[in-house]
Amino acid sequence: MIPRYLTSPERGISSPQSLRVKHSGATRLEAQRRVRSGKHISSNILQNKKTCKGKRVRTIFTPEQLERLEAEFEKQQYMVGPERLYLAHTLQLTEAQVKVWFQNRRIKWRKHHLELTHQRLAVLKQQQQLLLDEAQPDVQDTNSSEADT
Repeated sequence: MIPRYLTSPERGISSPQSLRVKHSGATRLEAQRRVRSGKHISSNILQNKKTCKGKRVRTIFTPEQLERLEAEFEKQQYMVGPERLYLAHTLQLTEAQVKVWFQNRRIKWRKHHLELTHQRLAVLKQQQQLLLDEAQPDVQDTNSSEADT
């Protein structure tokens, strides 16, 4: 007998024949054996919920830690190996926290430099357009003076 929760419309299984598709080609008897042995979907979901850890708490760095991390970032953008381990130990952080901080800081640095690059390009385009606008009347003036002669 197939349990009702496996054949309910909410599970997307409407008949015992569709069990063959849902269980990777398993026959009806194999599906029933899985249900009896506890290897069915709902027990897996319950097991996953029990083993899932709670949401990770966001690390709040002290001003001193941030100052030191920023200073190290100014020296080098990539902190690896024993240097990272030493820095984590001196700041009383985990090595993973230091690693993630450096990853996030590199992303922030790239975004900032990308914005600066776009701003510089915009200024250069404006300057170039001004130069072109100034040069064009001169060309027209020389053309009109040649036509007058």
